[in-house]
Amino acid sequence: MSEEKNSVESVGETFKILQNDQVGKYMVADKDLEPGDVIVSEKPFIVGPKSSTYPLCLSCYTPWPPTEDSQPLCSKCGWPVCGEECGNAPQHCDYECSIFANAREKFNVTEILEGTYENGIPHFECITPLRLLLASEKYPDKWNNEIKNKESHNEKRSTKNQWKTDHVNIVTFIRDRLKLDRFTENDIQTACGILEINTHEVRTKSGYSARALYPTVALTNHSCVSNTNHSVYPDDYKIVLRASVKIPKGSEIYGSYVSSLLPTLLRREQLLEGKHFSCACNRCSDPTELGTHLSSLKCSKCDNGIVITLDSLDPESIWKCTHCEFTTSAAAVKKVFTIINNEIDNVEMITMAHGPEAIQAREQVIKKYHSVLHPRHAFLVMLKYSLVQLYGRVDEYMLDDLPDIILEHKVEMCHLILQVLNSVEPGYTRMRGLTLYELHAPLLFIAKSQWNAGVIDNDGLKPKMIEAANILKEAATILSLEPEDTPEGQIGISYYFLNVQTNCFIMKIEEIFNISKYKESHSEKYGRYLIAAKKLLPGEVILRDNPIAIGPAVFNSNSLCFACIRVIPRIDIIDFKYLCNDCGVAFFCSSSCKERKNHHTTEECELFKLKNSKKVLSQMTIHETRSILLFLRLYLVKKRDPSVWNKILKLEGHLETRRDTKIWFESQNNEDEELLQKICGIIDVNSFELRSPGTLDESPLRGLYTEASLMAHDCRGNTHITVDDDFQLTVYASCPIDEGQGIFYHYTSALLGVVDRREYLREGKYFDCECKLCSDPSELGTNLSSIKCPCCKIGLIQLKKLIKNPYDKDKTWQCSKCLKYYSGNLENLLNKLSFTYHSNHFIMINLKQKLLMNYRMELISLNPQKKILKRMLELYEDILDVHEIIEPGISRLKGIILYEMHLPIEILADRDYMSGEITPDELSKRLQKSMDLLKKSLSMLLLEPSTNPEGLLAKKALEQYKNIRDKIEDVKALARVDKLNQ
Repeated sequence: MSEEKNSVESVGETFKILQNDQVGKYMVADKDLEPGDVIVSEKPFIVGPKSSTYPLCLSCYTPWPPTEDSQPLCSKCGWPVCGEECGNAPQHCDYECSIFANAREKFNVTEILEGTYENGIPHFECITPLRLLLASEKYPDKWNNEIKNKESHNEKRSTKNQWKTDHVNIVTFIRDRLKLDRFTENDIQTACGILEINTHEVRTKSGYSARALYPTVALTNHSCVSNTNHSVYPDDYKIVLRASVKIPKGSEIYGSYVSSLLPTLLRREQLLEGKHFSCACNRCSDPTELGTHLSSLKCSKCDNGIVITLDSLDPESIWKCTHCEFTTSAAAVKKVFTIINNEIDNVEMITMAHGPEAIQAREQVIKKYHSVLHPRHAFLVMLKYSLVQLYGRVDEYMLDDLPDIILEHKVEMCHLILQVLNSVEPGYTRMRGLTLYELHAPLLFIAKSQWNAGVIDNDGLKPKMIEAANILKEAATILSLEPEDTPEGQIGISYYFLNVQTNCFIMKIEEIFNISKYKESHSEKYGRYLIAAKKLLPGEVILRDNPIAIGPAVFNSNSLCFACIRVIPRIDIIDFKYLCNDCGVAFFCSSSCKERKNHHTTEECELFKLKNSKKVLSQMTIHETRSILLFLRLYLVKKRDPSVWNKILKLEGHLETRRDTKIWFESQNNEDEELLQKICGIIDVNSFELRSPGTLDESPLRGLYTEASLMAHDCRGNTHITVDDDFQLTVYASCPIDEGQGIFYHYTSALLGVVDRREYLREGKYFDCECKLCSDPSELGTNLSSIKCPCCKIGLIQLKKLIKNPYDKDKTWQCSKCLKYYSGNLENLLNKLSFTYHSNHFIMINLKQKLLMNYRMELISLNPQKKILKRMLELYEDILDVHEIIEPGISRLKGIILYEMHLPIEILADRDYMSGEITPDELSKRLQKSMDLLKKSLSMLLLEPSTNPEGLLAKKALEQYKNIRDKIEDVKALARVDKLNQ
């Protein structure tokens, strides 16, 4: 330990310390923190051996003696060191060395090496408490201000056996054998308690364990789902605490005192024994451990049941099956856990050096207990975490040797581990980084194998390779935060090289497969538009486009961050904390956004600054700023990037159509009127409706994309669009598109009737749509706008002519059966015949959607009504039938509908089976139908960005898909047993 005692660095006031009566001092974020942001870095107050340890060097903590023939001791005190260099190291020389020498307390080598000590060497118990006591004298200010009053739980500890052990091995040894009676018994026991409660385990350069006390980092309270991750540099034991997920300003900063991969029963037991408190965090309070089932058992009495505790905060609580009446005691569960845990401890001692046995032993334990433990039980996840690191590195199991089935096994294990970690150890964490790293290689090998076998072509290979490259890139991002001289840091050696390697890999893939998916064409009908340059398959990426400008829609009343475009609370701009220092007009949601220049550009800032100096904007309200923001950002491209500006000017603005209209005069300005009107037209005609990150549809935005804007309109588009939180737009083929066929996107809602669709396009996009859907009176059989004829009671009144005003006195509406014409103001007729709409009329579809919103509550009730579940399926099928016609192929809405349909089917199947109405065979078939719906849903939802609501739904659907798949396997096994019994 150096004399530079415990220097602490915080980055830009990242945290502050608060205090209350419940937890004492604790740490909160003093600004919005992003994943990977450094919160604090700190050198230790002291470092020393762990409480139960075997003979080791008192300087570098390497096991001692180094060899059987060499037993080096410190030349001054006679205690174990590796040699002269370690004997003179400050961490030993400046602390216990002189104390041992003065007391003439020698280390009895023979006694120690010949003795048998199951719980470590008692002689080493005193080292770290002694160092803490001596450091309190060397650094009294630090001790008194930051350490002396840390929690030691003396009152609770005094009732435990460890207190008595510490009295013999530490208190008596220090006071009597070392003659340090200036330290009272209470002083020494307090030091032991402070170390027990507040230290962190650290690793040396050689990978051996020790413990260190970090006064500031120790202020983080515990949560079993931490929002931080820490790294320790082995050379000086400096700790760096980082945010692992986003931490909003004012939120508490948590660490985890135990492994995240422990079941609740063992986790809470460790915390109670070692840290002297009973954890009641959200994870501990949930019997399913946030849906991970890390503690759950499989029921031995029924097929689909999961055995969970009735009260996870009560260690004596009964455990009960979720599907039948089976119960068991906590003591029985604890016994099972202890047996399995001991077996896992034994196999984890079989290392890579043992060769294939390391893999085989772990696989045997998994096989042995897979029928007892939930597939995501903590014990199985631990073993799988070891296995994914062994497969590919052990003799006979090197990556080049592995068949596809083993590679897929490794991929499946990685996905399962990540699924668990995303709930209990999310974000930028060491374990997630390592698992991602292990995942990328088998994905590449499988893709290569499939390509070589002709299973996939170049178009199928490219997305698989890019997926693997992006996974590697995320792993590199996480592991680059680790110290380079740690095993994890070595994997990321260093981020720069790995990042360059990954980027080059992606670029190489793009070069290899640089076959254009689309090209520009021209026609009198569409003007400039895109056509397919090759045959495109459903789900294939056609293009990715980044926005030229992003801004709020005209009717968006929310206050938005000028940088990330997220919604922020309504503000008084004069008092707003994150105003731009340069222009005084732009406002932000956080200090990090304040520093970003991605949307609030230098040109924008300079313009606001110029206007402010002339007092033109001094009275501008937030509303006025918002209303011109998108227009202004597009206009500023002219100066910033002339080449992009030329692309913008080529976009359709329908200048002549807009001229002398109401919107023309509303946009009129004395400055270069034609150009400004053209910009307004370009925005109206070409911008995409977007949503603010983190919201659904309550904060509409508009964005302009130069490539995607060239897609022509069709009310039955053949594309599907997703937009991520950075507003990158991805266009997928939603159905097969032949070479030379137009690439279309529908500019309106798919569930509007023909009149409303055409009116929207005429008013907002300045053209009359004459697509197949609009031209067909029945709208391709959907009857979205049809009304039952009041005369013949059989036919449907449909629009016969595509004219601008379908409600005038011309004979434009006719019954399909009796051929009667209807003219005049059809609005009155609509009001009279509201009860006779066709079942697929868009108003009826909207009503059905609202009904389903109410019925969804039935799914979470304890006893859902069968009648309602069946009605839900009828409604879903009606809506889906319409979508299959108006949104063929891949569709976000269809993906959501398919997902929502699977659950009523599964619930009805389970209920019918439990009541004896259906056989296991029939149950299997109905569950298969539910799984097929989920699978089809996933084929659409997995295209969505993972942070979007639909992307999050995809993750949930994936988990449910695997659960149903496992359930079907169990049911099929039961069906086979039934047949044998017959």
